[in-house]
Amino acid sequence: MSVLSIIAILVAATAATNISGYGPPVIGVAAGTGATAVPYTAAVANYILAQVNQLRSNVAWGRQSWHNSSNPSNSFWPPAKKLYSLKWNATLATTAAQWMDARGDTFGAGEINVGFWAGTAGVNTITGQQMFEEGWNNWWYGYLTSTGVPTFNYQYKLSTTITRDQHYQNQVWMFVGENALSIGCAYKNYTSTYRITCLLQTNGGMTNNSPPYNSAATPCEICSLCPPTTAPCGPARGLCIAKAAG
Repeated sequence: MSVLSIIAILVAATAATNISGYGPPVIGVAAGTGATAVPYTAAVANYILAQVNQLRSNVAWGRQSWHNSSNPSNSFWPPAKKLYSLKWNATLATTAAQWMDARGDTFGAGEINVGFWAGTAGVNTITGQQMFEEGWNNWWYGYLTSTGVPTFNYQYKLSTTITRDQHYQNQVWMFVGENALSIGCAYKNYTSTYRITCLLQTNGGMTNNSPPYNSAATPCEICSLCPPTTAPCGPARGLCIAKAAG
């Protein structure tokens, strides 16, 4: 296994300069205790997996609509020869929480992060699952279905020079990456903000200017590169299903 891909959402009433203006003026109010970050577990972890793996299944079958005005000839993402059904990784969830506690609101070059305004501060009444839903529906999956990426090929950008759209585009490519195997996420309440961070464990990273996965030319090629002994094809979803260890 190789590098951990970092995907983070910061929701802030008073955003830091490195994320200022990323998103709409009001999305809801979030306030919290400023306590330590919390790894997602149990039912919410299963909910997160359901959202992410449904996206990956739609992509694998060639049923995920393509949205980007620079590529009007593409109607759908191409089907995939190999995409894994992501597993929940509790260790990554814990690491995501520790990462938020250690780093605060700062990000380093090459790390993937987005943020958006949350309006005026107030009492936080939303749940951890609702925090994820805000990020997923409005920014991660929402960006894919409303704007999308300009090209099928992955285009790596350093966070020190990245634009708002490139932030979101990087995350879209990560969520549909062939080598992603598992995911773990955490959330944290601040005085007037909350953040969601997800880490993806990969079996090799993505190559710049290359597709995020091997596309299938025909329906018969969908799932054709799944390793049969360790992660055979699950035909119902078109994803490689990793076998339990042991």
